[in-house]
Amino acid sequence: MGGFDIFKSEFKNGEFAEPENEGYPINSSYNDIYYSVNAKKNRAYISSNRIGSYFEEKQSCCNDIYCFAIEPLKIDEPPKPVDTVKVIMDQLKIFCPLTLYFHNDEPDKKTLAITTTKNYKKTYEDYIALKPKYFQEYPAGLDDAEKVQAEDRLTNFFEDSVDAGMQDLDKFARLMEDVLARGEKVKITMKGYCSPLASTDYNVNLAKRRISSLRNYFMEYKDGMFKKYVNLEDSTKNYLLLTDVQIGELPKSIVSDDVKDVKNSVYSPYAARERKIQIIAVSSFADIK
Repeated sequence: MGGFDIFKSEFKNGEFAEPENEGYPINSSYNDIYYSVNAKKNRAYISSNRIGSYFEEKQSCCNDIYCFAIEPLKIDEPPKPVDTVKVIMDQLKIFCPLTLYFHNDEPDKKTLAITTTKNYKKTYEDYIALKPKYFQEYPAGLDDAEKVQAEDRLTNFFEDSVDAGMQDLDKFARLMEDVLARGEKVKITMKGYCSPLASTDYNVNLAKRRISSLRNYFMEYKDGMFKKYVNLEDSTKNYLLLTDVQIGELPKSIVSDDVKDVKNSVYSPYAARERKIQIIAVSSFADIK
């Protein structure tokens, strides 16, 4: 009916029917949320910012609690309890593969190290800070129509891939908080990728550094709240296992590997899409006791 609405689903023959809008007066054209019923199940309560709510500056700015008389609920058979942990694990799995992107040769340029002290969130922030440089270099030398297309490609890449990846990672971590707090043991599998065009040894190490930055993100998340689930001295007591699989080589690339052609080898969205790692799977490992 507009904004958020309350829906109902009837429980029959052991399953829920298709959801239906509760309609007026429980719903309005504003935000109607947080439906709840009393112990006798004959009164319903919602929070709404509909006209009639108290406000300080403008109508519909704030929520009030509203109450309605309802027909007492008749349930022939109670619904089966929801396995909340399974629900959260299924939500985590929806994010996979979760793809994260990097600027060229980051983190830690020109090294053969396989670990880094940088956190993925920091590499993401540094990447976003370079957006003006991408918009300067990649469309350079193009006519007006081609320039617009090139800028659109960059905008789509940063918004739909780089930003979206960071946002999904934060959502993923929040779900992990919940499932670990409920006692589930979680295994996260990560994979790095390298381009076939450059030195394999160098790119494999670079991919490992990128995975290392993601490990750092998890270990530093909210002042290290995940550390208590990782007991490095006794792996059998781990509740969070971060593992990675063999580095994968990307399909033969058509992206320029000419270091002098930075427009296409560094700042092109096509090249940028090759600089990535992924969380490819998340699962419980209840067999570890």
